[in-house]
Amino acid sequence: MNNNFSGYAINLFFDEPLEAAFRGLWKNIADAGLDSFLLEIQAKPHISLGLFEDNTDPKILCQIAETLAQSTPVIPLRFPAIGGFSLTERMIIMPPCPTIRLLTLHADLHRMLAPHKITSREHYLPDRWIPHCTAAYDVTPENYQEAFRLCSQQKLPFKGSAVKIGISSYPPVKEVNSFKLRPRAS
Repeated sequence: MNNNFSGYAINLFFDEPLEAAFRGLWKNIADAGLDSFLLEIQAKPHISLGLFEDNTDPKILCQIAETLAQSTPVIPLRFPAIGGFSLTERMIIMPPCPTIRLLTLHADLHRMLAPHKITSREHYLPDRWIPHCTAAYDVTPENYQEAFRLCSQQKLPFKGSAVKIGISSYPPVKEVNSFKLRPRAS
């Protein structure tokens, strides 16, 4: 793994069918011998809203996440595409359609962090953030093309909902707390 970072993440977690779709993809990639990192660390499929240094107070992150969960209805998600991040990270990602609700939640989180002087890692800041769920992480150069091909064979779009916002510490990945989003109005 190419990641020296430790700290906290605020993530959106999915409903069971969407989580199962991503876990199935991770298993297919692992079974093909291309990358098993996400399964090995027992990650839950998610969209990270922010990553924070390990000296960040997790109680503040939890308070903000709980406040957001109370005011945010379940967010429908649709993942119609496959992409990748830089050649040095060698990540394969699936970005969701960037809905107003998703982008507003992200902006609200960072607005609520500002009075506490808490700043996320640069790639997660508003106007720089690319929402995504990781399909494969730190794939070797010789496996990258094959892993991407395997991802492109999935029946897309993956559809479901974000149903919880949670705080995790890592490494290793450990859930600190999570909060259910409000049910959608019928």
